[in-house]
Amino acid sequence: MNEYFTDLIDIVIDSYDKNGAKTGTSTQLVPCRIEDKNRMVKNKDGQEVASNAFLMVDINATLAYNARVIFKSQCGAPTIQPAKERAILKLGKAHGFDGEYWQVWV
Repeated sequence: MNEYFTDLIDIVIDSYDKNGAKTGTSTQLVPCRIEDKNRMVKNKDGQEVASNAFLMVDINATLAYNARVIFKSQCGAPTIQPAKERAILKLGKAHGFDGEYWQVWV
């Protein structure tokens, strides 16, 4: 699968202490595949939301619903908005004949 991961994203995750105060932010640069797709998906609360991109992300990446995604490069070129953070709307793991990877809708 990794030969198809030609795009790059930053995964941004905030950390909090036991009182709920933000203590820091970690960023992880990860290879992926970005596909521009408009699709209605159900978020973690079961509500239908509009997604405009589908990502296949390396299985070793640390992902959670509270993480945000920044597109760094797509199709070998830097993105137009390299600082825009996108919320993760739906998250899951794919597995089967074509390998294992994260499925992410933003």
